[in-house]
Amino acid sequence: MLHSFWYPQDYKAFAEVANADPTCAMAYWGMAMSCRTNPLVDTPDPVVLQEGLNAIATAQAAVAKTQRERDYIGAIEAYYKDWNRGDYRTRVLAYERAMEQMHTHYPEDSEAAICRSAGGFGC
Repeated sequence: MLHSFWYPQDYKAFAEVANADPTCAMAYWGMAMSCRTNPLVDTPDPVVLQEGLNAIATAQAAVAKTQRERDYIGAIEAYYKDWNRGDYRTRVLAYERAMEQMHTHYPEDSEAAICRSAGGFGC
């Protein structure tokens, strides 16, 4: 669902995981990922951007279980960081750079490879 821009169903699925296990940092990562809109349509609404940033803060507070999870959370944080001061393109490029680093650190990780090669748009 996440890679097919199947909004809001993917958000709901991650929210259900977070509801079942509030300590699952990756559930909040998924919610933040889901708050992005289809990049071919338009930039996200400010309310949705704040919701994504809030999901990142919750993910960080939940304390990811592995360094890789922390890195994924940090990568999407690059997209949301300073959303109210930075432009959309700059945030997307920051996420793309973060995913390039993820792919460098975890070359066997197909998710990182997909996101890196899609320029941050496909994931």
